[in-house]
Order: sequence, then C-alpha cells, then structure tokens
Amino acid sequence: LERMLEGVLASVIERIAGKYVDGIDRKAAKMSVWSGHIVLKDLAIKPSALDDMELPVKVQYGRLEELSLDIPWKNLRAKPVIVRISGLYLIVSPNTDAGLSAEETAEREQEAKRAAIEEMNNSDPDLLEAMSAEAGAEGAADG
Repeated sequence: LERMLEGVLASVIERIAGKYVDGIDRKAAKMSVWSGHIVLKDLAIKPSALDDMELPVKVQYGRLEELSLDIPWKNLRAKPVIVRISGLYLIVSPNTDAGLSAEETAEREQEAKRAAIEEMNNSDPDLLEAMSAEAGAEGAADG
C-alpha cells in the first residue's frame, strides 16, 4: 500500500510542480509518505516557469537545490502543507516580446482552461481522505 501511495503522490507532485521544474525523479525523491516529509533535490527551472505571471522577464537558466514538502496527513483539514524552497538560482533577461496577438492570448487562455479541467478530472478527493484516515490509524497503532 505504501508503494502505491508513493506512486500516486509522486504523480501528483509531478503534475503540479512539473509545470515549473524538470528533474523530478520518483526514485531519487526521498519520500516518506506516512511521515509526510518529501524532499526533491537538484531540479531545473523550466524556461516557461514565469510565463503565467506575465512578468517583464523570462528565465534563461534556473536551478532549485531543494524542494521540501511537509504534509500533515493526520490533520489535513486543519493544518497547512508547508513547502520549503532552498537554493533557488535564476538568470533572467528582459522579455522583449512585442506581446501576444489576440489569437495567441485566446489560445493560451483556452489551454489554461483545459489544464484546469484536466487537473480537476484527475484529482481524487477520496484519496486524501483515505490517506488521512490510514495515517491516523497507523499513528494510533504506534502510540
């Protein structure tokens, strides 16, 4: 069960963080599903990572030394998920694009909507509840 949950959790992390970084390796990731502590190291920042923010800069190079997640499985509804970023290095340059045409803007908006719908369709609301219940039962057995 733990391996299956690690795979599901890695898939969710890849789907969310994969928009911004490359190099998420399930085997290299130090995951302790039940403790809720996940560490990803040496990730490459994608050149498109800042595109949605419409900043006047674009990423030329980016590295992230460590991404750490602390997930409170036993109390997901009341406690926050903590995300720590260590060693973020970016080289950016001015975004000299003259701007997007109306057609390109509409296309990007449509793609963002498709991605949001896909994300909602791929999420499993019962999974987090089941993992929370399982973690609570395991914690009670340990105590």
